Amino acid sequence: MAMLLTHCWHQRKKENLSKTIEQVKRIRYVVKSIEPISKDQIKVIEKKLSKCRNQENNPSSEEYKRKMQEMWEEEEEYQTRKRVKIAKEEHQAELELMGP
Repeated sequence: MAMLLTHCWHQRKKENLSKTIEQVKRIRYVVKSIEPISKDQIKVIEKKLSKCRNQENNPSSEEYKRKMQEMWEEEEEYQTRKRVKIAKEEHQAELELMGP
């Protein structure tokens, strides 16, 4: 019984290996059958892509730099408001401790 199971297991491994080899051969064929893209075509595609690019996500664009500056300024403003609020609360707590 154990020998039969071992034989079946080895047979299945061989079948899987054969299928894998066949798939690799097919992939190689497909890859070899594709014609390479010319440099001119690449330039055209890159040009189209650059037009499609969202300039807000392009670190070298002015739009991105402006957006980052605005975000930094908003963060600074938030931190300043937070510090002022804490200072007022501390001052109020000191006044309450000192009494009238």
